[in-house]
Amino acid sequence: MAILSLVSFIIMIITTREAFAMWYVEHAHDTKPPQLWSKEDKGYNVHLVATAFEWVMALDLLAFLMTFSQELHIIQLQVVLSRLQIISSSYKRSILRQVMI
Repeated sequence: MAILSLVSFIIMIITTREAFAMWYVEHAHDTKPPQLWSKEDKGYNVHLVATAFEWVMALDLLAFLMTFSQELHIIQLQVVLSRLQIISSSYKRSILRQVMI
């Protein structure tokens, strides 16, 4: 799993850099990178490869976490909710005066 993640990470970094380099050739006047890529953009296919390998890394991480399911099966979590009351500052001052007297 570690080798798959490492290879995916390296390919993702290289292809992301190349996709943005190809995109900036056409859009040198733009100051921001694209939020949405279109099929007409240069580097679109390379960007898709980078995105695919990013998903491979995410799925590999999930598979790795699933290997801990037996160890984590015995852990129990308890959630306690409490209501937060906001007290005005004038009310706080009056309480502090009473405590100090």
